[in-house]
Amino acid sequence: MNPRTQTAEPMGDTVLDLAPLAWLHDELQRALQGALAAVRDYVTAHERSRSADLSAVDAAEMRLQAQALQQAVGALEMVGLVPEARTVAALQAVVERLIERPLAAEPEVIPLVERGVWALQDQLRRHLDRRGLPGLALFPFYRDWRQWVQARAHPADLWMQALPATLPVPKAQRILPSPRVRYWVERFALPLLREGRVSAAVGLARLVAGLARAGGDPSQTRFWSIAAAVFEAVAAQRLSTDVWFKRSVASMLRLHVPSFSGGPTAGVPWEGSAREWLYLVARVDPAPDETLPHAHALWKALGWTEPLRWDPERR
Repeated sequence: MNPRTQTAEPMGDTVLDLAPLAWLHDELQRALQGALAAVRDYVTAHERSRSADLSAVDAAEMRLQAQALQQAVGALEMVGLVPEARTVAALQAVVERLIERPLAAEPEVIPLVERGVWALQDQLRRHLDRRGLPGLALFPFYRDWRQWVQARAHPADLWMQALPATLPVPKAQRILPSPRVRYWVERFALPLLREGRVSAAVGLARLVAGLARAGGDPSQTRFWSIAAAVFEAVAAQRLSTDVWFKRSVASMLRLHVPSFSGGPTAGVPWEGSAREWLYLVARVDPAPDETLPHAHALWKALGWTEPLRWDPERR
């Protein structure tokens, strides 16, 4: 992992108190090293037992290490290292999956675990030296572990930027949710997803800006306002239509738009989805001005001055 540079990017990281971390550091390192050693031994033992009885391999040490990782998660949360805690939780899920499914203990699991453990150990040492990388630096390893247990991963999981408590909604024509609005949202969104047709973002920006002006539930207003900021930026070609953008649009069509036709609104993850859309707004480059009213209002509310340029694929 490369050193973090000092910028005004919206990294979402908090100021760290080093005293509690220094006290817990050795214990955290032992938990990570113990988990790695247990996985190596467990996979090796299973390789030797392939032709015999896999159930003969003792998983007691793996269970102990899963418990130690759970305690490490709590300790990291206590000292404010939430991205690190979530990454360790992803490692815990890998260990537990290996216990539940011994046939998954293939040799390729060892380097999968090694890479992430080494990155976590390096990150903890860097924090003690006040050279800590942003939480997003752990995303490649967090994603690998989450995908291995068939769980979802998004950079916003490790990006600790809170949603704005209040958000001014720029002027726009008020649009109420309806089956007809759903039709037009889908009609614009599908070419954007399938063909990358940026011009479709213009219509989407207008529609979701109107939905943000419709009033009602504050979490829905905030979600549509943030979505409007994203579509404005895409229409102006100041935000790429990468995999994270496409995932957010697909999620919007699957989870949020069906309510326009009478679908349920209870249980719709407005807050969690809004954070993923906010992550996209942070990457608008160059920084939005008044020609992008929703993005500009968001940046002003959050005090951002520079785009988030950290590549979540960087190792």
